Amino acid sequence: MRQVAIGEHIKSYARETVANLYHASQIHRITHRGRVIILNYHRVLPKTELRRRYVQPAMYVLDTVFDMHLQFLQKHFKILTLAELLERWRKRVWDWSERNCVLTFDDGWLDNYLYAYPLLKKYGLPATIFLPTDFIGTHDWFWTEKLFYLIEHVCSRNLASARKVAFWSQIERALGESGYARPTLNVFDGNKEHNFDQIVEECKKLPINTVEQLISNLSELVEIKLPEERAIVNWDEVALMSKDGISFGSHSCSHRILTRLHRYEIERELELSNRVLQEKRMNINYVPVFCYPNGMYNEDIQGLVKDCAYEAAVGVRPGSEGEFPRNWFEIRRIGIHNEISATLQLFAFHLQRPRPSLVFQAY
Repeated sequence: MRQVAIGEHIKSYARETVANLYHASQIHRITHRGRVIILNYHRVLPKTELRRRYVQPAMYVLDTVFDMHLQFLQKHFKILTLAELLERWRKRVWDWSERNCVLTFDDGWLDNYLYAYPLLKKYGLPATIFLPTDFIGTHDWFWTEKLFYLIEHVCSRNLASARKVAFWSQIERALGESGYARPTLNVFDGNKEHNFDQIVEECKKLPINTVEQLISNLSELVEIKLPEERAIVNWDEVALMSKDGISFGSHSCSHRILTRLHRYEIERELELSNRVLQEKRMNINYVPVFCYPNGMYNEDIQGLVKDCAYEAAVGVRPGSEGEFPRNWFEIRRIGIHNEISATLQLFAFHLQRPRPSLVFQAY
């Protein structure tokens, strides 16, 4: 694990060095002319929230960093709503002298309302948030957050060693079903975050029922009850943000990975989430665009999305778009998180060179 940490440090140093040189060249002032970049955020958090609970590094930017992003983007790009972008594409109206940008958020986290929305309102900038409709207004958490909570608390609590062994044995047995080859998981070493993330990524390969049963079993084993705490926005907050230029698209109903579902389940996820959002159009600013959970889809799923009357869909394939999208149901975005955007130099460099190796597994 020490070698992993050293390797990550070297990569980070190299990225910063190249980013500084790129920014000093001022090339970033002219790149993306005649293009549109669609940025993909998840969470915006202050440091106090990060100290309170573990959040995957690839899932957030600090509120101060997001503020810096907005100032940079407002200065160097024309910020469009997602609806405006679609309209330009439909009408083939394009200004090749402009550098365009669209801001998007996945999952509808409560912190989008608490921390991102006030900053967007401060600068008068629009954004689109993709909502998993089953979670809106509930106290339910994504299974990933439940698992993180349990693992973190087991690591921090003074439990008998036998119970900890039983806890990890259940996780390892479950991961064995996904073909996980590593014989022993150890989150007590110097790279806890790496192991946390690895466990979740492997669990994504399991059937959702298996994961939910695992979480239930682990909770009972160590006698930990998940807190009654809302993690996702409610409909009143969605309505309020809609009045200030924030639009909302679909992120399915249950946020399950579509490529793991039967066709009839996929159709339900697409149709019901679209219907729920359509029915609320009197109160919310709905744009009929779909966002694939975890960025996973195939050609058949793209076809089903189109059949459900969505105008377009976004994934996590990196890159920018031009006067017309390569594929309306695979619109490219650039994933943003704190590690690769904590300074202006890193942010500008990442916008210019979105590479598959830097794209994280989205929620």
